[in-house]
Amino acid sequence: MSSRYDARREQRNKDNDAWETNRMLVSGVAQRRDMAADFDDDEATRVHLLVHELRPPFLDGRTIFTKQLEPVPAVRDYQSDMAVFSRKGSKVVKEARQQRE
Repeated sequence: MSSRYDARREQRNKDNDAWETNRMLVSGVAQRRDMAADFDDDEATRVHLLVHELRPPFLDGRTIFTKQLEPVPAVRDYQSDMAVFSRKGSKVVKEARQQRE
C-alpha cells in the first residue's frame, strides 16, 4: 500500500508544480522555454475510467418505501389565517376568472 501512497503523492506534487508553473506564466513572471516536454507528459498520464450508471432504489420509481400514499402536507396549521386566505383565494382573481368565462 505504500507504493500506491507514494504514487499519489508524486502525482499530487506534479499537479502542484504544473499549477505553479501555469500561475507564473499567466502572471508574466516567467516565460516558457521548452514547450515540447509538456505534451509528452499529457499522453503518459491518461487514465481510463469505467462508469456504472446505477440508480438508488428510491429514485427508480418502481419500489414504494412508505405506507403513506399521500404527499406530506406543506401547511402545519390548517386553521391559521394565512392557510384559510390561501385556500379561499383573492377577490381580484375570482373576478378575473369570471370575466374570462
